[in-house]
Amino acid sequence: MTLIQPLSYLTGFDDQEAQAIALMIKKKNEERKALVQDIFDQAMAMVDPQKPVQVLAQAGWHPGVLGIVAGRIMETIGQTVVVLTIDNGFAKGSARSLEAINIFEALNGKRELFTAFGGHAGAAGMTLPVDNLEALSDFLCQFVIERGLDQTAKNTLTIDERLSLDDLSLDILKSLDKLAPYGMDHQKPVFYVKDIRVSQARTIGQDQSHLKFKVSQGKASFDVLAFGQGSQLQEFRQATGLELAVTLSVNHWNGNTSLQFMLVDARVDGVQLLDLRTKTAKVPEGIPTIEEDPNARVILINDIPEDFKTWRNQFVHKDFDAIYFKNQMKHPYYLTGFGSREQFAKLYKTIYQFPEFDLRHKLTELSHYLNIEKLLLIKLIQIFEELSFVTIDDGLMTVNPQAQKREISESHIYQDLKELVKFQEIMALASPKEMYDYLVKSNDQ
Repeated sequence: MTLIQPLSYLTGFDDQEAQAIALMIKKKNEERKALVQDIFDQAMAMVDPQKPVQVLAQAGWHPGVLGIVAGRIMETIGQTVVVLTIDNGFAKGSARSLEAINIFEALNGKRELFTAFGGHAGAAGMTLPVDNLEALSDFLCQFVIERGLDQTAKNTLTIDERLSLDDLSLDILKSLDKLAPYGMDHQKPVFYVKDIRVSQARTIGQDQSHLKFKVSQGKASFDVLAFGQGSQLQEFRQATGLELAVTLSVNHWNGNTSLQFMLVDARVDGVQLLDLRTKTAKVPEGIPTIEEDPNARVILINDIPEDFKTWRNQFVHKDFDAIYFKNQMKHPYYLTGFGSREQFAKLYKTIYQFPEFDLRHKLTELSHYLNIEKLLLIKLIQIFEELSFVTIDDGLMTVNPQAQKREISESHIYQDLKELVKFQEIMALASPKEMYDYLVKSNDQ
């Protein structure tokens, strides 16, 4: 693809030619994304978790996308990363650095390693002999260790001004454009927005990897574009106390011109409670359950156990940053209830008509006859066994004709089932806030 082709697409009058160029550009873009993903996967497999800086080099990697790959790896592992391709005895590529490390300053003192080098605090490009790769890796690792640089510290974000949505207009953006061009030492203004309502959040892009939503404040509302944040759809949809850092841009669409925000960063105030109980809501990757990590501040409630009392105790008085509620139930007793007086009476009357009953082969038939869900019927039979109304031996249920009259409420199984139904009703039907309050409050409150 030449530079003339995209220009022809924008300025030409031949619709067929424009469509052909558009399809070609789309194809090239897909090829580029696939190339980035392929190199990213290969490079990630080379990461050494014992090192504080990663220098990753391999023959055959396309030099034109190594900066993108380095940036993605840096964001993924939280370390400064150098990604290089090897060709004819030389390694050429790019570095991306966290704020804790000024990569240009670090490498500028070792120019003897390179045949070409340049960059700034957060990024650098370089060419060096392959024989110097080990020395480069050793130097950068020592640079971090000797200075005690904390790569876990988050990058500082400078906010230029707090925005009130009611005050915004295209004229303000035009005024800001007079400050352009922007660059490394003259960043585009970043604005702080809070006290907003979020609506119409959806994923966009061919691979649905980007996010678009609307923020409102008073009578004013604006669209927000969040590139690469498609996986955070549920978080933005349900966020409470959301605060945004944004830049301003113009959206030209369908003959209309409007002001929109480009997301720089976001944060929330207080514990976030995310409801994933719908069938279509996806469970996020990499978030542990409380069983997997009892000390995690962000957890997923995926499968709801029937032994809920012990499980619930893990939540009491703990602090969380976020809880994702999927709440899957293997045995949804909240749908069947814990047995009505009529259901118990019907079962009692029926089994006394058949003193011996083969549960292994006729349980389903009995469920249909009584019009009682099999899940609940099994519990009712267990309650009868506990109260000595029946005995069960190898699947054969036998009526006890000498059984004493007892109340169903005397059964521990019955009492446990009542509590389980109540618990499941909360986890299936209550709001996220009600579920959270139920879990974190002590049982004696």
